[in-house]
Amino acid sequence: MINRKTFYCHYESKAVLFDEIVKDTLDLLMQNLQYEKLDFDNALFSIDLKREIQTILHNVAENRRLFRILFNCSSSYELTMQIERLLQIKIIYKLIDSNPAKAFTEIPQDLLASSVSSVFMRIIKWWINQDVYSEEDAAKIFLKLVSTGFTKSFGFINYEH
Repeated sequence: MINRKTFYCHYESKAVLFDEIVKDTLDLLMQNLQYEKLDFDNALFSIDLKREIQTILHNVAENRRLFRILFNCSSSYELTMQIERLLQIKIIYKLIDSNPAKAFTEIPQDLLASSVSSVFMRIIKWWINQDVYSEEDAAKIFLKLVSTGFTKSFGFINYEH
């Protein structure tokens, strides 16, 4: 609701404004994380990991309207990809590295990190449009899907070879 000339005095283009909003949003999303300090023994099931996931969800909840707008705009793919990359760096690669059996996995680390961050983003996008589930509920859903896998979460038999 400002004059076009005023806007362009402050921003070179709409894309520049969007990039600034995305940067601020990413900073906001990850504020108060303390994951570097966690003990990684059985990290996936740790109370600290659940708390970190809830911190991210709390930051989303505090700015739910902003996230709804950003995730529904035409440039939401870029925001989603940036959040996924940040999640991978801040949390997921640290989880993978903490796994003593990682040398025996048949799944490449980058694919695993990408898959887990993608699931988390999908849960965030779903959750911000719900008014039923708490931050704790959404964190539990995410951890259940990641820790047991989709087939086991839905009661199907796990693939074994």
